[in-house]
Amino acid sequence: MFRMSHQEITMIRVASHVLALAATAAVIALPTGTAAQDTLAVEVEEDREEAEEENLFRDFERLVRGAEVSPGFFDLYTKAGRLYLAVPADRLGQEFLMDTRVAQGIGAAGLFAGTTISTFEMDLMAFEKRGENVLLVQRPHRFGAESDDRAALAVSVSVGSSVVQSADVEAIRPDSALVLDVTGWFLSDLSGVGELTRRAARGSNGQSGSASFDRSRSYIDGVSSFPENTNIRAMLTFRSGRQGGPPSVADGRYIPVTIHYTLAQLPERPMERRVADDRVGNFMTVHKDFSSLDSTFFRRYVNRWRLEPGERVGDLRRPVEPITYYIDRTVPDEYRGWFKEAVENWNTAFEAAGWVDAIRALDLPDDADPNDIRYSVLRWNTSDDPGYSAIGPSKVDPRTGEILDADILFEANGFRGFRNTWRNIVNPVTAAEAFEMVLGVGEFQAPDPNLPGMELPGFGSALEAQGALAGLVLAARDELDPGDPLPDELLRQYTVWLVMHEVGHTLGLRHNFRSSASTPMDRLHNTEFTRRNGVYSSVMEYPTVNLAGPGEPSGDYYTHDAGSYDRWAISYAYTQNQDDAND
Repeated sequence: MFRMSHQEITMIRVASHVLALAATAAVIALPTGTAAQDTLAVEVEEDREEAEEENLFRDFERLVRGAEVSPGFFDLYTKAGRLYLAVPADRLGQEFLMDTRVAQGIGAAGLFAGTTISTFEMDLMAFEKRGENVLLVQRPHRFGAESDDRAALAVSVSVGSSVVQSADVEAIRPDSALVLDVTGWFLSDLSGVGELTRRAARGSNGQSGSASFDRSRSYIDGVSSFPENTNIRAMLTFRSGRQGGPPSVADGRYIPVTIHYTLAQLPERPMERRVADDRVGNFMTVHKDFSSLDSTFFRRYVNRWRLEPGERVGDLRRPVEPITYYIDRTVPDEYRGWFKEAVENWNTAFEAAGWVDAIRALDLPDDADPNDIRYSVLRWNTSDDPGYSAIGPSKVDPRTGEILDADILFEANGFRGFRNTWRNIVNPVTAAEAFEMVLGVGEFQAPDPNLPGMELPGFGSALEAQGALAGLVLAARDELDPGDPLPDELLRQYTVWLVMHEVGHTLGLRHNFRSSASTPMDRLHNTEFTRRNGVYSSVMEYPTVNLAGPGEPSGDYYTHDAGSYDRWAISYAYTQNQDDAND
């Protein structure tokens, strides 16, 4: 069967228009031909636009010839060092999420692998077409008017979107998707990580140094795309212009940081929001509702994972999809079982909320990227100058507070310090260095209060001091010889508590610094009591190690299961309906 190409059809259409218009012009008198001339101008303009569109179709065929294609949420094309992204026409103006994190850092100055650039919320983004350009805009989401159209209109003219990037349309696919060259978007300081690199380049006076983005030493390091998310990895170089800086940087003049960008689909069905109660220590997503006539504009919602009820198991429900954490390949074998135990110990709290098997820990698949937001990962970092022992951030849907991703970083130096500081203290050769490390005054620790999502500065040093104290007390009780390693059971309880604490943050729980006052002194070493209620009522506490005095039997060193407060707080956030939560 004979078929004409799109180009041939367009040429015939243009020719027929020209002939028809010429005939019209010949029979209509010029003095009265204003309407016809206007029509002619419109049709000629339409033909010009069609011809330009035809060129863009041809440009697409030429552009993708030999390109590597990554189909998914947004289709990506990589060719000759350039990155192209296709935006379907029907998704212009449609909101999606963007997340940025450090994929490879420098082990200092807050630049640690897995660190998120912004804590808690992902950015709410959209593509918008304006004239010949397509804009990447960031939408405001903290301000609105939920029940008043006029108030919503007032908000819309008061709060606008930020234009983050702009690109020309390079080509149009046959399905009308607009193809953009976004190489320059991601080979830039789009993430805002430049401020951290300037801190890394600071001089001896402690002030932020100078570090500017160097495009010539930066490149797209890899891309992948899946049905619900698209990933772009960019190796960025920041030029400080001087030697020095962190010793982990090979050449202090060129600071390398790899950023992982994720563009992700918003949940198609927004999760039902749960009103927060500040008497319960949940993290919150806060909106300002200008349609409210209450004494406050603010609407506060609990940050929590989505659990959908599945089969009934007695009085409990098994969720259709449990909350799943993955243990990264970097976690040492010695700790992997303890990490899994810690994650799954949270099931006792979820049982109080009406769920069974609500949370689990699995090994990260060999072909999985720990930066992919489809996986919530427990990661193990080894840093030159950490300033933290663990970080437990999570990312939420800014509309509802639904937790979508959580990646927890555990610093190897923290575990090493807990285990070994006491052995250094009893060795007079290293005692001075050990005390510097414990107090955080030497080169071993440089806590940074600006590190996103970190625990309070100095807490890592305090944990090392606890390990030292435990070793000294056990030695004084003749349960440990000088120089011996700490008992495995102490290490297990410490690890399980620490992992539970960070997982608790990513389940939506804030700190509870009062829980250590909940246990009577005479029951601190009563394991029958502490196994039921905890050494303290919450793993979200900053505890000290629980050590028995002379002549007393040792009990639990740390709370290593969900405490009574934890069960209550999880019940409020995760009970299946709001009325039960209020009860």
